[in-house]
Amino acid sequence: MKVHTNRWMIPTVCLFLLLGMMTASLSACGTGGSTSGKDTITAHAVIKAWFAAFETGDYDGMRPYCTEAFQEQFFHEGDVFGYASAKLENIGTQTTDTQNGSFLTYPVTFTAQQVEDPDSGSENKATVSACLTCILEKQPDGKWLISDLIPLAGE
Repeated sequence: MKVHTNRWMIPTVCLFLLLGMMTASLSACGTGGSTSGKDTITAHAVIKAWFAAFETGDYDGMRPYCTEAFQEQFFHEGDVFGYASAKLENIGTQTTDTQNGSFLTYPVTFTAQQVEDPDSGSENKATVSACLTCILEKQPDGKWLISDLIPLAGE
């Protein structure tokens, strides 16, 4: 008895078998454990999360999104970077990717409540608009953390 096969049947079956094996092998290449949301957060999302905490004056909530060196330099009793609170207005387009992807820079604009000046005699905190460059540094574990805020070039 002669078996009649379509000339495309064998290559099609082989293709489906190959795709099945590839899918199985790729799904077996997981991370080996679960990761928290912070471990996979993007640089852009770090800026948003940091400012969300800053808007409410939650300084402890800001700390996980910035380097220890940044915290030591800019976190003070009742202010960060001279501001009591700040509301993010805009994150600009990434301007730099330096040192083989270890640092990213984004221009950010925000409105902020400046720390009260006891010598001014005013009880109102001044509201200012600011534009700074936010520098993020990639950590060995892959997280992006804010490592510096500097004035935009030309400001």
